[in-house]
Amino acid sequence: LLPTSTVLAESPPSAAPIGDSATSAALTARSVSEDRAMAEVLEASSFLVALGLFFVAGIGLAFTPCVFPMVPILSTIIVGEGESLTKARAFTLSLAYVLGMALTYALVGLLVGLFGAELNLQATLQSPLVLSVFAVVFVLLSGAMFGFYELALPQRMQQWINQRSAQQQGGRHPSVFVMGSLSSLVVSPCISAPLAGALIYLSNTADAVLGGSALFALGLGMGVPLMVVGGSGGHWLPRAGIWMDTVKGVFGFGLLGVAIWLLERLVPGSVALVLWAVWLIAAGVYLGAFEFVPKAAGRRFAQVLGLTLSVWGGACLLGASAGGVDPLKPMHRFSSIGIAEQAQVESVRWEAVKTVADVERLMASSSGPVLLDLYADWCISCKVMERSVFPEPEVARQLARFTLLRADVTANDAQDQALLKQFGLFGPPSLVFFSEDGCEIDEFRVQGEVSADRLETHLAQVLAL
Repeated sequence: LLPTSTVLAESPPSAAPIGDSATSAALTARSVSEDRAMAEVLEASSFLVALGLFFVAGIGLAFTPCVFPMVPILSTIIVGEGESLTKARAFTLSLAYVLGMALTYALVGLLVGLFGAELNLQATLQSPLVLSVFAVVFVLLSGAMFGFYELALPQRMQQWINQRSAQQQGGRHPSVFVMGSLSSLVVSPCISAPLAGALIYLSNTADAVLGGSALFALGLGMGVPLMVVGGSGGHWLPRAGIWMDTVKGVFGFGLLGVAIWLLERLVPGSVALVLWAVWLIAAGVYLGAFEFVPKAAGRRFAQVLGLTLSVWGGACLLGASAGGVDPLKPMHRFSSIGIAEQAQVESVRWEAVKTVADVERLMASSSGPVLLDLYADWCISCKVMERSVFPEPEVARQLARFTLLRADVTANDAQDQALLKQFGLFGPPSLVFFSEDGCEIDEFRVQGEVSADRLETHLAQVLAL
């Protein structure tokens, strides 16, 4: 499935300025987006070099907001083993989780090789029902971590599992493998630049073997930090006494955070900020923020941390009352800078589009460059860009010079899929640029989360054409 847009590296746009050809070539070279650069790496590199690059890229992606929630999930699995946990078993459980995640990515690569860009499996699993069910599951698991109850199978089923576990080592490994597979699709659904690069290459060449192998290497790289955290669990974490209860409580709050992380895709930003505020205040109370009694040095440190979290939570409540959405900057709406930025953002008008016909109609009536933003409520990276990238003053000023179109593909219905297929896109976040004559400026396309500085430079290059 080839993208329908014109590849301007082969046919420069008519809107390009007439001037020194070397300058124009240098501008085009700098403007190649990161996802397309990754696709070119696959085309130009040998099989082993491509796998190595994607493995390194995966390690970097492990520290992004879309992947980080996997840490408390895996840590809870490790802690749940209790005192009998050995370092070897912690490592094998972590490996099972990571392999489940990596093989799922590889399977997605193979399916894209067979069906092209119209496959959008991750979006399918971001329905409100699926996200709500997983959020409830994580809340129930956190309750068990706090000791409110024990999640246990019926006695007869436990006996059956114990008998099979005695015959085969690692009886719980298949369930951990399944949890890793589901986490890769439900907890971290955002399109990243390396992932988009592999999918672009697959959709153009149908090389399912190379694409699947690249995504497998990407998944293994993403799993390296998880292996370090989980594989060392049996050695680093205390196994008995009151400290074990404290560790379980910390991971309980981690699971509650993952539940809020999932629900954040379904509720308005201010409501999500209230949930984070309650979470922070509850964590502060758990750490003894308001227990003003004599205590040991370690407990005093925990109390200081708890007071800090409680104050932070209170700030989030105040910020939510003013329409704030960012837990890292909860009081931003009350500052003079925040007021000025809000006025700047309000001057940037996004026109909602749903179908390909909507895009074509608005492009036909536009007198300047056009920017199409692909957005979804379940896309965490989209929300990060919405609250931390687009509001930046210089970015907002440059956006105001475009005709801004926004396609909300949250529903992933037939019209959304047709729009994705028309432009050869795999999911949000994605930015597609069009010149005044309606042709896509293909090499400027951006897929995946982008920083404010990089987007500012990118927009300036588009406007310079």
